[in-house]
Amino acid sequence: MKFTRILFWLLLAVAISTGAVLAQTTGQITGYVQDQNGEPLAGATLVATSDSLIGERGTTSDSNGRYNMPLLPTGVYSLKVSMAGYQSIQLKDITVQLGKTVSANAVLQSGELLETVIVTSEFPLIESKTADTTTNMSLKTLDTIPTSARSFRDLTKFVPSITGVELNTSTGGAQGFPSIRGEGQYGDNYLID
Repeated sequence: MKFTRILFWLLLAVAISTGAVLAQTTGQITGYVQDQNGEPLAGATLVATSDSLIGERGTTSDSNGRYNMPLLPTGVYSLKVSMAGYQSIQLKDITVQLGKTVSANAVLQSGELLETVIVTSEFPLIESKTADTTTNMSLKTLDTIPTSARSFRDLTKFVPSITGVELNTSTGGAQGFPSIRGEGQYGDNYLID
């Protein structure tokens, strides 16, 4: 009886952890910013851009010089790092893969700034300038997605405002369709090219 309970809890833990891994639809960039002497730089501004990202994503380094950019769609990113009193640098070709953490560290040299960036609040995670939900996925992006996730239902997990639904919302059966902005599977139209 005791063995059965232990086996049950062990299988439950494995099932939960497997579900969490399979549910990941993004990656992240993390790292540190330091000066040429190896000292951490607090308050450095980091701005990520990519063809896979609508707009920009930004953050600042903490008191230890560390930063984290979570929830990034898969793709190739450029990261601009700047801070008052230091020369800005651009880190290129940072590849974010599904469910992975990429490390990108920056060393800033003392010097004159060509431009000044003043950040007064955190960067928003929502693009407020457009309601467009069009997403184009390049062949390079599709190659980073596991082959088990190549149906249109699973690809919609990479598009903002779309929820992948595993169950049919009308009948309760398997193989539901994605829900776009909460509309439900029969209120949406799909165009797949």
